[in-house]
Amino acid sequence: MTYGSLDEYFNRPPEVYAEPLRRSVEEQVRIAVVELLTMAEGRIIIVDGCFPCDMLHRISTPDRVVILMAHI
Repeated sequence: MTYGSLDEYFNRPPEVYAEPLRRSVEEQVRIAVVELLTMAEGRIIIVDGCFPCDMLHRISTPDRVVILMAHI
């Protein structure tokens, strides 16, 4: 997508701005998961990362995943 000016680019609606970022992060997460699974080779690994819960359910069992959330 091409924009006519910097103002037009930076004043996009939040949904228009967020969609390409969401797709990019989704692709990066898939690549990271493949690399982690390859690296694990059947061993237990500990990862500090940001992964969607639905993806964690596909690659592990609930008793092997810990999710920590900050309370501010």
